[in-house]
This record gives sequence, structure tokens and C-alpha cells, in this order.
Amino acid sequence: APFPPGRLAAAPEASRRIRPLDASGRPAENGRIVMVSIGMSNTRSAFNGFLGRSDEDSARNPRLIVVNGAQDTQTAEFWQEPTRPTWRVLDERIATAGGAPAKVQVAWIKLTDPQPSRNGAFPAHARVLQSRLEGVVRSLRVRFPNLQLAYLSSRTRAYTIDPNDLSPEPYAFETGFSVRWLIEKQMSGDASLEFDAARGPVVAPVVLWGPYLWADGTTPRSDGFEWQCNDLHPADFVHPSNNGVRKIGGLLHAFFKSEPTAAPWYLRRPAVGSAPR
Repeated sequence: APFPPGRLAAAPEASRRIRPLDASGRPAENGRIVMVSIGMSNTRSAFNGFLGRSDEDSARNPRLIVVNGAQDTQTAEFWQEPTRPTWRVLDERIATAGGAPAKVQVAWIKLTDPQPSRNGAFPAHARVLQSRLEGVVRSLRVRFPNLQLAYLSSRTRAYTIDPNDLSPEPYAFETGFSVRWLIEKQMSGDASLEFDAARGPVVAPVVLWGPYLWADGTTPRSDGFEWQCNDLHPADFVHPSNNGVRKIGGLLHAFFKSEPTAAPWYLRRPAVGSAPR
């Protein structure tokens, strides 16, 4: 079924609402925009790869604070309720970086369930993850009332098919369906993921696809991206190696610099009267 009229305009509108805020959440010329990552160790490593590029990029908005909130072993179930300890750890990291909860307006989420085979064959395990991700985006809105956008990425390719491993294939690939179904559910107008105050109580940010990280091994995608065996740590073939961290960091950096809903707040604004670069 087609999405309700106006829903497709939600993301650009949410992007335009992102601006520097003070600790009370009021617009301020000297305020800050805070972006956080949500996830487990896999996410932490990937986001560190992104930060290595982002922190050195002179084109990045100087009012933007980027905080790696991802925490080792803290998979989807540990984020789906707003009272979980993971959120308090994130608050501490935000404060250390010079931010505040009221300034958090963007999130990047990369989450999965460990040993997803325990949740049944497809689509059962993907539906379980979808439900948990829904809890995560609602918890984000509870913890950060000015959050506007949440970008979700699914898993990278695994090089293991043992169903007892942390995130084997085809389960890693199938996390993409969890993200897709979540976005479709929000866009269809479901009240449990409402972002539009004109339609009802706002309980979630606008949810969008982040960079897509899965690739069919050494078979290049249309954009040339591929995922080699040596892009994963040999201990489990699930966590990224240093090379994999650099690859994902590059995808994230390119995404936030070019994505139409991200570039306006991620990049430095040209000085008035200066020639465009």
C-alpha cells in the first residue's frame, strides 16, 4: 500500500529542524548538535573507524559533537528499554564530550541479536530483532526528546555459517529485513512509531536507512564495495579487523557527507558571501 501523503517529506523536514541547542534544548548560536552511535562491540569498532576520519575533516560542522555510545556485548535487548544501564553509560559519555541530553538530535544504530538461530528460522528471528529495534528507537526519544533522525544499518557479511556462532550467515544478511520492516512500519503511519505531532503523540524520531554494510563477499556491489575474509577478525569472522574498521568508517564518512538529510547539519556551512566549494 502507498504511504500516507506527507510521510515522504518527513525526513527533510526533520533534518531542517536540527540546529545548535543549549543545555535546555533551546536554539543557541553557540550551542551544539550531538550525534551518537547505538550498538555493541561491532558498532563501537565501526564508529571508531568513522571518527578517525570525521575528527580530522575540516569540512565537518564545528558545532557538531560526535559520541561513540556503542558498548561491548550490549546487543539489541540491552537497549530496547529506556531504563537499561546502557543509557546511563551513554549519558556519561555525552557529558564527557561536552554535550547534554537535550542537544542529542541524531543517532546511528547498528544492532543485532547474538546467536539469532535461537529465535527461529527466517522470518521469525528477523521479526524478533525488528521488535527490539522498535523499542530502541522509542527509548531514544524518551532519553533524548529533541532527537530528530535515527539512521539504521544492518550487519556486515559474516564468514561463518555455524548457527551457534554470534552472527552467522544467512542471519547476518537477514538483519536487513528487520531494518526494512521497521522503516516501512513507521512510514505506513503506525502509531507505535509516530514522529508527527499533528497525527498523535510523538514517540520516535524519523527512522531512515544508514549506509548498507553487507556485501556478497568478494563479489563487488554496484558501488564496487566488497567484503573480504580479511576484513573480519580471524577469532570469530564476525567482528571487523582493522581493515574492516577502516572500510566501514569510510562508508559512514561518505554517507554523512553526501546523504541529503545529513549533509546540511553534518557539514560546515559556507561563510556568507564565500564562493561555494
